[in-house]
Amino acid sequence: MIHAYGAPGYGEDKKADAKVSYLAIELPKPINIACTPQLPDLASIRCGPTKRLRLLFFSSSGDELKSIALKMIGRSATVTGNLERRATMAEMTPILIEVSAIELSAGSP
Repeated sequence: MIHAYGAPGYGEDKKADAKVSYLAIELPKPINIACTPQLPDLASIRCGPTKRLRLLFFSSSGDELKSIALKMIGRSATVTGNLERRATMAEMTPILIEVSAIELSAGSP
């Protein structure tokens, strides 16, 4: 569970910016996916690698998957889903994963 600042300034004005919480998975190594920035000077912001993926729960079993994820906070897990680039700054991480399955990793307590 990540606690951060949201809109309008995403931490630039801590008095005015909303406090948000979201589920994410921290990877052992950074990953990257294909990216074509709308403006070339945004490539370093929009197209860079990341070790943190925000978890999205859109499927018909999204509520159940989110409930499982909440029980696994701080534990090692295997997450399966579709990777996608964020479309707006509101999505918090440069790469997101739309979760289709989540389970404890082998050897996790």
